[in-house]
Amino acid sequence: MKHLIRTTVLTALLSTQLSACVGLLVAGAVGGASVAMDRRDVGANADDKKIEFQASQLLAEKFPTAHINSEVFNRTVLLTGEVSSSAIGKQAEALVRGVPNVRHVMNELAIGEPSSLSTRSTDALITSKVKALFVEDRLLQSGAFSVTTERGNVYLQGRVTQAEANRASEIARGISGVRQVIKLFDYLTDEQFKKLN
Repeated sequence: MKHLIRTTVLTALLSTQLSACVGLLVAGAVGGASVAMDRRDVGANADDKKIEFQASQLLAEKFPTAHINSEVFNRTVLLTGEVSSSAIGKQAEALVRGVPNVRHVMNELAIGEPSSLSTRSTDALITSKVKALFVEDRLLQSGAFSVTTERGNVYLQGRVTQAEANRASEIARGISGVRQVIKLFDYLTDEQFKKLN
């Protein structure tokens, strides 16, 4: 019984400490970086989640042997991965275009064998490094960006100014293993940016 009480108390203390840490990260940021902020409106954010879920399900059902990823930002779907032919790539794009509320599809599917586990692990590491550097950078609001890496190619999405886009691209290009940076941004005018802050 004493053991159970001790465990419960420790669990409560740990969760309090973790909550405090998360609050500090969200509110204040690492090394004085800007507060993380998602610039999508509530409707777009909800639509993105629905689109991503539906697109992933449809693609997995229709092309079970292909390696197709779908990343959605502000109702724009980015398709990455590998398919066996351009015809399958076009079919995948058409399938996703049919999902409700999709505004645009960026088809970056490559023709070839599915990437190896080591390649995907390297891509995941690159994505993590890019995101970490965005959090640390004082000139960027990390929550304004979506980062996807496929075969060393870094795809950047978000609602950003031209200056933010250039800064983010420069940071991503400086990471070891990055082949190229592809900018797929929705650009904000200075006026739109001021209204967000």
